[in-house]
Amino acid sequence: MPGGLSTQPLTDPKWVAMLNNNNLFSSNAQLEIVKVETQVVSGINTFFTLKVDGVVCTVVLYDQAWTGTHEVTRNDCPKTKRMAGGWHPGNPTDTNVMGAVTAVLDAVNAMSNNMFAMVQNGDVKVEQQVVAGENYHLKFLVGSSTCTKSDHSDYSHCPLDAVNSMATMVEATVWFQAWRKPQYVITNGPTTTSVDV
Repeated sequence: MPGGLSTQPLTDPKWVAMLNNNNLFSSNAQLEIVKVETQVVSGINTFFTLKVDGVVCTVVLYDQAWTGTHEVTRNDCPKTKRMAGGWHPGNPTDTNVMGAVTAVLDAVNAMSNNMFAMVQNGDVKVEQQVVAGENYHLKFLVGSSTCTKSDHSDYSHCPLDAVNSMATMVEATVWFQAWRKPQYVITNGPTTTSVDV
């Protein structure tokens, strides 16, 4: 109904993507979406009721797809704006960071002449930078798995080969834009270095 507010399901991943695309919150902010409502106007207003670092606040985003207009028309959340251009620590469990790690692993496996897939071996160190989207600078260990590349397209469930695997440090920078296909573009790397663990 034009003008009226419609409550939306919180499980739709596009809500998080909309907030991330507008660079509203630092990566270490504790963010919970409490409620999402939309309103049809000369475009769409999306009303977010959020809990940011324990404080309930409101953000309103206005989108007019046919003109390419995307604006934050209200943000009463305290001190949440990210500074564009600066690198800061990222959250390795963030969905977008995990997507960037997958893109790097796919590139590492495409470059490798090993018949077994390389998989993540340990924690990811990530720094991120707000640009037109996000840059993620990633460093993490990989090792050979027990899965052959020809048998799998998703290596996330492949166990590390604890006997025959050598540790390799991977480093790469990935540019993420939720609205682009592909969403993840490797802009630097991946570079690999054998390490002793």
